[in-house]
Amino acid sequence: MSWKKKAAWALATAGVVSICLISLITYLASNSPLLAQKSTASNQEVNNTVGNGQSKIEHIKVLNKDGSYIETWRNLATGEERVDTVDAANHLQNRTIVTENGSRVYVISNVEGKLVGETWKLPEAIANENQKINKLSLIENKKAQFSKAEKVGIEKVNGKEAVKLKHTDNHPRFGEVTRFLFIDESTGLPFKTVTYHKKDGKDALVNESTEEYNVITDVPENLFKDFAGAEIKEVTEKMNEKPASTG
Repeated sequence: MSWKKKAAWALATAGVVSICLISLITYLASNSPLLAQKSTASNQEVNNTVGNGQSKIEHIKVLNKDGSYIETWRNLATGEERVDTVDAANHLQNRTIVTENGSRVYVISNVEGKLVGETWKLPEAIANENQKINKLSLIENKKAQFSKAEKVGIEKVNGKEAVKLKHTDNHPRFGEVTRFLFIDESTGLPFKTVTYHKKDGKDALVNESTEEYNVITDVPENLFKDFAGAEIKEVTEKMNEKPASTG
């Protein structure tokens, strides 16, 4: 079983509402910049994260309308990363942690109310790719995702003026997906996103999100060692030696 298949299995156990809705929200969270209420990370802060020997960590929290959220931490100096998926009742559904220069993966999943965990070492080629990817700025990547969005005007949201962008793409399962993003010009990051998809020829609301961006310098000691009390089992079966295609 490949590590990507294992991760997919772990996410599949995260039954928050319906499988279809979760799949779409997960897709939107991982493939699009959702929304930012606290855009606290400046370009300078992000640029300073790499190259000065300090363990500054980027933190992004995507909060969905129903109260569920996805939270990500990435240490650009070491390549460590943690991603939590939490349901509307504040129950952890999935936690993935990457450590040891991108070579070790921990996956903790909520299976019928019980947290179970597995860990495995990745083949060297995949670990090397992980190390490169996990030292790239998540925040700068969010900004780059807006490059093909269409500017449709200026609007005030909660008393704050924002650039309104529209981005439409096609999801292989859900068809046409349209996002309206409200961008804070001072940071280049969104602070509101409303997402629709086509249903019976009409635009159906999928989600409204808020997102917080931070650069953390006071790092919790157990941030990349928090296994949520789950018993961790070592997986020893042989995995593919080459990185899986991202295309």
